[in-house]
Amino acid sequence: MRGSDGVGTMATVTQKREWIARVLNVSLPEAGGSAQPPADMVKMLETLGNMKLAIVKIAGPAEAGMSETAERISQLIASGDIAAAKKLMDELSRQLAAAIKAKQANDLRKQLERQQARIKGCGANAVIIRSLEALASDADSKIKDQDIAGAKAAIRKLTDQLDKISPEIDPRQQDAEAGEAYTDANGKPASALAIWRDAKETVDTGISALQDRMRAHPLKALGRIADAGLAGITSREAVGMMVAVTEAERSTTAAAPAVAKATAALRAFLATDAAAAIDENPFGVQVNLRATMQSAMSAIERSVGI
Repeated sequence: MRGSDGVGTMATVTQKREWIARVLNVSLPEAGGSAQPPADMVKMLETLGNMKLAIVKIAGPAEAGMSETAERISQLIASGDIAAAKKLMDELSRQLAAAIKAKQANDLRKQLERQQARIKGCGANAVIIRSLEALASDADSKIKDQDIAGAKAAIRKLTDQLDKISPEIDPRQQDAEAGEAYTDANGKPASALAIWRDAKETVDTGISALQDRMRAHPLKALGRIADAGLAGITSREAVGMMVAVTEAERSTTAAAPAVAKATAALRAFLATDAAAAIDENPFGVQVNLRATMQSAMSAIERSVGI
């Protein structure tokens, strides 16, 4: 049944509010006789939901404290204390910005270290080595200054120069080729990587369709959630799983602990109301997030002997 807005099965404003709250894992205040909360409250809920997603992606020591602050903000909004919620949200925003920048710098540090290792083994003459080391030193200085854009550009320049000397083989390409077929000529089971790639592609297709329906909806908040919320809703768990199944391509025995940890994290997410809300979305889009991922994880675990 199509709602009065002409998009999907959304029938009432109350349903819109409730579904937004489930996906973003925030509490909505009581409507108090009106199905539509104040505009500033809706905006705060959207912002808070996106901040919660960003906090999860940080996955560092600061995550727990910021998550607690986010929950406190949610409680303040639910109680109607908007002024206090705004004040605490401003503080959380500053903390989150600093944590994100620190994580970006740490990630860039790892990229630089990988390129520095390539310098040592590239076999170039002394003049070229000095030139490469100067580029690495420039990148290092920018990372220390937390000049993220400058560090990215410096590392890219260094990588480009190294690729001209000795092209780097992308392990993701090797893994994709290794897991391209589900069965071999003898009918052996698919690899963990192949299983995960297929499941991820299926879910991504469903979420993409859901995003399209949300963007087409007259309620602009849904379009913003589609772009900023759904796009990365499983990113942390997906990265962990990708790392684990990639390792399984090299050694299923050695990868078993990593696979067990990754499947546990993903199952924990699938048990949340946010995951259920995606499958139970009121747009009539069949995402099948939980069923697809649960089936894939069971197959992956069997493939590595868990």
